[in-house]
Amino acid sequence: MIALKKYRLFGIINPIDVLLVTMVFLLIWGAYLLAQPQTVVAEGGRLIRYTFELGERPAGFHEGIEIDTPVFCGVNGWRVGTVVDVYSLPFLSDAPDERAGVIRRVPVEGLEFTYIVIEAWAEISDYATNIGNFWVAVNRQVGLRARDFGGIGFITSIEWVVE
Repeated sequence: MIALKKYRLFGIINPIDVLLVTMVFLLIWGAYLLAQPQTVVAEGGRLIRYTFELGERPAGFHEGIEIDTPVFCGVNGWRVGTVVDVYSLPFLSDAPDERAGVIRRVPVEGLEFTYIVIEAWAEISDYATNIGNFWVAVNRQVGLRARDFGGIGFITSIEWVVE
């Protein structure tokens, strides 16, 4: 019994077992890293334009938003681009058409959808489009603010700017 304790650290741990466990761990970790898909990021980022939709705004709301205004993430305060265009469409609501027996989408008087087109430099990878730490994705609900507006809405489109 005394001879077996002679080759153990502190009389408890066998150094060869520790070395084997460490090597197995390193092999598994290396295999995991090699199995990950490789990410391709556009060099220096890519200029994108994304459209942010604010629904149910008063008619004429879009006229008060100035072009070249910086836009910030409402939660973290990160700068996420600059306003390059603003437009609106009539706000639509579902209403029953009893004569035809269907439900139709009809414009609501005095309300509009406001669309704000924002331009920013983004890193585009296999996984995501990011402006710094801000993730840009179609149909993602986000809170954005600027000097002329603020609110929670949806990103409705993303496009690359051809230079």
